[in-house]
This record gives sequence, C-alpha cells and structure tokens, in this order.
Amino acid sequence: NIQQLPNIPPNNCTVLPQTVCTEKGTYTYTVHLPPTPGGYTITHQRCCRNNTITNINNGSSQWGSTFTIDIPSNDVACNNSPKYKDDPPVVLCLDVPVKLDLSVTETDGDSVFYELCSVLNGGANSAGLIAPNPASPPPYVQIPFIGGFSSSNPIASNPGFTINPVTGQLSGKPNMVGQFVFAI
Repeated sequence: NIQQLPNIPPNNCTVLPQTVCTEKGTYTYTVHLPPTPGGYTITHQRCCRNNTITNINNGSSQWGSTFTIDIPSNDVACNNSPKYKDDPPVVLCLDVPVKLDLSVTETDGDSVFYELCSVLNGGANSAGLIAPNPASPPPYVQIPFIGGFSSSNPIASNPGFTINPVTGQLSGKPNMVGQFVFAI
C-alpha cells in the first residue's frame, strides 16, 4: 500500500511547493519461519536519494536505502511487527521546538528501545537496479555524514535532536533550512 503523505507543515510556518512528494509504503506479508541457527535477516533495499539532501554528500545519487531487521534463532513463537502510531510530518518549522511521538504499538508485549542510529546504504544506480532482488546480504555500509552531522546529530538544531529511548518522543529545535536524512 503506497500513499502520499500530506504536505501540511505544523503551525502553518511555511508553504511547500507542490513538487514536494513524500510517500509511505506499507508492506504486509505473513510467513512462517522455522527455527534456524543464526536466525533470519529480512532486508528491503532501494536505490538513490535526491541531490538536495543537506547532511550527506549525494551529488551523484550514490546513496540508497537499506531497511533491515534480524530475527533471532530462538524467536519461535508467533510474533507481530511493531507499528508506528502516527506518520511523522513531512516538514518541520525553523526555530520552532519539535516534540514528535514516534513510538510504536507492540501487540506482543516485546520491549522496544528507540535511538538515533546509522543510516544504511543500499541499492545501486546501475543497470536499472533501483530495488535489487534479492537484496544484498549484510554487512551493510553506513552512509557517511558531512559538515559535522552524524547519526546522533543528524539535523541542525539547538537544542540538538534527541529521542527518548523508552517513549520514542523525538525533540529538538531546527535552526537551519534543509533536507536531512536520519534513522531511528
């Protein structure tokens, strides 16, 4: 299920051009995996990011995306994926404090830990492989940040962006206009 997210900035702080398009993809699949030594790694990869991103060097569209999860070998019970309660906004307002609930609903009672983490590269912009099938195996390459940005400091802000490891609340105050890549 692919749907376009609304281009409505919080507090009506700006007007976005109609060319801004952010999509959300929901992939649903049920599979029964037998226990196996080492468990399973499930990965989705996609090529290319646009050239307007502020915190990574993306002049040649060389960086793609890898989304991955490891299922341990001892996880033999039926288990569901956590689901985000709400979609994040497409845009944040300059110099306006941010407090976003990025928590998930976890129906199996598993513990969830939130952190700002490395952004992983994936896909390739060669031979038309925008979504390699099958995905490349681990280990995955971390996308290097530029200009003092990092996985723990991905957005220009004061105070810096942080995420509560227990509640999933993201907070900070953006102080620079740009497009920023980050991962939770």
